[in-house]
Amino acid sequence: EVIGFSTIIGGPQSQYEGFYGSDITKLRALEDFDTTTLVVNDIALKIRSVAKIGNTYYETFAEAYAAAEAGDTITLLAPIVVNAGETLTLDKGVTITYTSNVAGEDMITNRGILVIDGTTLIYNNTDTTGSNVTVSTISCEPGSTLEVKSGTVKNDSANNSNSGNGSFAYAIDLLTNGSLGDVTATISGGEIIS
Repeated sequence: EVIGFSTIIGGPQSQYEGFYGSDITKLRALEDFDTTTLVVNDIALKIRSVAKIGNTYYETFAEAYAAAEAGDTITLLAPIVVNAGETLTLDKGVTITYTSNVAGEDMITNRGILVIDGTTLIYNNTDTTGSNVTVSTISCEPGSTLEVKSGTVKNDSANNSNSGNGSFAYAIDLLTNGSLGDVTATISGGEIIS
């Protein structure tokens, strides 16, 4: 029997025992995990979650966002990428947080169209080894479009020094390149905090 993703993720061990009996020791579930391994009949299945709301984990950001209600906090377990040709509108009045320890990793990489309207984004990168890198809540690549209508875009990462070169924290980083194109950014409301 295949158990739905949200059924096997989160909750105390006793919740799993009904499904797996004595094989519960083969299920490795961690709070704030990237991947869990489930072994059933000697077959290992890797399940990756990218976001959670409370103790409910989601395989995609789209699933987490669809389940979120105003006032909820979505905790990212992996960064978001908005690809060219895609539009991501964040307008539900939720808070989205992400903490990373990867040098130079951004919370959201925008290659398409990103609209922030009433959502709070909070990023914290804890890496202290990065040398001359940026860590951004939103990084907009050439050719992308960003519109901030309302809400908050905040970067709680600390600028650090590593032999004179450090990591630099930005709420929004607009990357432009004459040969690749510019970024179109419109900020008509909200707070941008670095």
